[in-house]
Amino acid sequence: MIEQTELIITEWHYHPPATPIEREENIISFTSLDVMKKRATTKKGIACRFSCRFDFENKTILEYVGEDSYVIDFEDMIDKNELLNMIRNSFSKFKDKFELPPKVRKKQIESGPRRNGGFEGLTFADNYKTLFVNVEEPIYDDGSRAGLNDSSGIIRILKFDMATKKPVAQYAYVIDPVAHAPVPSNAFEINGIPDILYVGDNKMLVIERSFSTGRMACTIKVFLADISSAENIADMPSLKNKKGIKFISKKLLLNMDDLGIYIDNIEGVTFGPSLQNGKKSLLFVADNNFNPLEKTQFLLFEVD
Repeated sequence: MIEQTELIITEWHYHPPATPIEREENIISFTSLDVMKKRATTKKGIACRFSCRFDFENKTILEYVGEDSYVIDFEDMIDKNELLNMIRNSFSKFKDKFELPPKVRKKQIESGPRRNGGFEGLTFADNYKTLFVNVEEPIYDDGSRAGLNDSSGIIRILKFDMATKKPVAQYAYVIDPVAHAPVPSNAFEINGIPDILYVGDNKMLVIERSFSTGRMACTIKVFLADISSAENIADMPSLKNKKGIKFISKKLLLNMDDLGIYIDNIEGVTFGPSLQNGKKSLLFVADNNFNPLEKTQFLLFEVD
C-alpha cells in the first residue's frame, strides 16, 4: 500500500486555451517521474520528482513540476506504475490553486496540520466572492486535539478572496470534547469538523463529528457559528496557551444522538430542495469509508 504524505508544486505555468475544451478526452497528458528511496529512523518512504504537461490542439495549456513523498507500509517492491497512476489521477483535472498560509501547509515535522486532519470542510459566501475552509483538527502549533473531558481543541477557519485566491483572514473555533470514552481507554478517539455551511450574515453551520473506538455510531452535533465578533488570528503563528483570544461564538442547534436513530460518519451538509410547504431543507450525508460495517446515509431536515 502506498500513501501520499506531502506534495509541493515547485513550478506551475497555465496557458489558457484559445478555444473552449468541450471534452476531456481531447487533452493529452505527458508525465515523467523520478523515484528515489529515502529512509528515516521511524518510517520507510520515497521521494518523487515529477513533471507533467497537458496539451490541447497541439499546444501546451498546463505544465508543472512537483516534489512528493510517500510512506510505504510494506517492505516489498515499490510499484512505479501505481505511483504514476496516483499522480495522474490527482492532477489530470488541475485547474487553479489557492495561496496557503505557511502554518496550514503539510510538513514532515510536528508543525502545521496533523495527518488526516487538514482541510476538510468548505463553503462559499457573498455570492461566491468568498470561500471559507476549515482544518478538521487543531494544527500542531495551536495545541492538543480534543480530549474526552476537555474543550481545549482549537480549529482554524480560513477566509479566502475568490478573485485573488488569497487568504484574507483566519478565525479560531473551540470544538467540544470527545463525546464518549473509547474501549479500550487508550484506543483512538477524535472530535473534529468535517463540514461547514454558510447561511448568511456572518453565520455558518458547523458540524462536529465525534468518534470513539468501541462504538459504531458517531456523535454528530450541529452548531450555528457567528464570526462577527471573532478576531483575525492570521498573524498568530501559534494559539497554544494564548490568552484573551476572541473566538467564534457558537450555539448548539442539534445533537443527533437525540434523534434516537443510528447515525454514522456524517461528513457533508448542504441546502436541499425547497419542500412542498415552501420551507427550505438541509441535507446531510455520511461517508462509509468503503467499510461494509458502516452505512451511507442521507438525512433530510426541514428548516423553520
